[in-house]
Amino acid sequence: MLSIRWSGDIVCVVYSEKNKEKVVVVKKDAKLFARALKYLGLVFIVGIVLASCASSEVRAARRGDVSALREFVEDGGDVNEVQRDGRTLLMVSAEGGFVPAVQYLLSVGADPQIRDSRGRTALHFAAGQTNVAVADELLGSGAQVDVVDNDGRTPAMTAAQSGGLSMLRLLEDRGADLSRTDNSGRTLLHLALEGGRTDTTEYLLSSGADPNRPDGSGRTPIFYAVDSGNSQTVRILLSAGADPNRTDREGLTPMIRASAADRTDIVRLLLESGADPDVATSDDRTAFSVALVRSAERARGLNETAVVLRNAGARFNAGASHIADAAFTAAGRANVDVLDLLLSSGLNAGIRNRNEQTLLLAGVEHAPVVRILTRYNVPIDARDRRGNTALMNAASAGYDESFRLLLTAGADTSIVNSEGQTILMLAVIGNREDTVRRLLVADAATWTRDRGGNTVLHLGAASASPAIVRLLLTAGAPVNAVNDAGQRAIDRARENDNADEIRNILLSGGSEPPAE
Repeated sequence: MLSIRWSGDIVCVVYSEKNKEKVVVVKKDAKLFARALKYLGLVFIVGIVLASCASSEVRAARRGDVSALREFVEDGGDVNEVQRDGRTLLMVSAEGGFVPAVQYLLSVGADPQIRDSRGRTALHFAAGQTNVAVADELLGSGAQVDVVDNDGRTPAMTAAQSGGLSMLRLLEDRGADLSRTDNSGRTLLHLALEGGRTDTTEYLLSSGADPNRPDGSGRTPIFYAVDSGNSQTVRILLSAGADPNRTDREGLTPMIRASAADRTDIVRLLLESGADPDVATSDDRTAFSVALVRSAERARGLNETAVVLRNAGARFNAGASHIADAAFTAAGRANVDVLDLLLSSGLNAGIRNRNEQTLLLAGVEHAPVVRILTRYNVPIDARDRRGNTALMNAASAGYDESFRLLLTAGADTSIVNSEGQTILMLAVIGNREDTVRRLLVADAATWTRDRGGNTVLHLGAASASPAIVRLLLTAGAPVNAVNDAGQRAIDRARENDNADEIRNILLSGGSEPPAE
């Protein structure tokens, strides 16, 4: 049980459990308070408790409690004191839209011009909510209508983004300049679109806002509409003359951004308005290519945006690096539809990723991927960093269907990896009985040695099942071959969970007794 007791600047935290009580007394300091809770073993509730550490006057301002605020003032409280979060009581009540509280605080000397750590005044906070009466009270008490915060934003900008049209019109009536830009070059129209404010967007356009004015990064208002996902504001902008083919400083178009976010309805709107889906960035990203990147993350098929673009005849550069990345994603996710489309469009089937894997190595666990890749000119015996081929990895991991497909496609069964291990050795190490049997039927060599001088029987005795050891003996594996450590297969049987049974099998197969 946790209780927190307050007395002036002192906090008493009491935690009781199983008739034992811990008590910590600290001053009202967030860091000390957090340390106290940590001492009590209550780290998981630090955030919750600290959220409740607001002073009584701040809590009163948050709920618009005039009586409590009056009591605070009559007790000598300073209404202009900056609270822990950098705000004054007036800012807190203004943000909550509490007209009576704002009126009272102003009447007892609250200063509407004080700024918080981000340069915001009470009017900024009032402009972000919908109660215009609060802003009216502040303006009537001397609040500056076009005061800018540290980001260069005026209250009108806050209203455009989140406060609503009524708030914006009030500020305009009181002299707000609707043509200003913030430090990032954003206009009120940019911010209204970012906030998804349809009515504010229409009002600003009707008031002469430029639908093609770029911000500091070259993004015109339609970029913001696309990013907000609001197709209605996109339509409004296009009707007002917004250019759907503008590019920002990265070379991105609204179409590319919409495609990357899989906003199909907006992609359709842009296409209908004459947007060119084939505009490419400096690294060859197009609307279709980024839609394919998104599609590659699916378990199967193209997403709706990619289908729309494909049907519109959109193109992409199959040699672009992000298309290669998409191919590896599709191989790993077994999205054969995307993989097939990329390969049929000219993607090099022999590409490698940052891990030096080919598409076949990356997707070998998925038989449908192997089936698709073997239709193209894939390097079927390409090796990974350990020198393993796709066939070797399939043998080791037990990807039986992929293994069969690769054998049928002509994969080389005689390759040895960087450890000197054959495909048969890897299948034995992986304890893959069916694969071992299939390889032995195909006359896989049982006498080959790895870099440690181990034969396949050494490896089987150390880790494989009794059934696999019997198969190896039946196939003629040399039972008394000695590795570089001077061990026979029977000496390595001690490493096996079925050590006794393995020893008996080997002795029955003609092995000498194990070394003492």
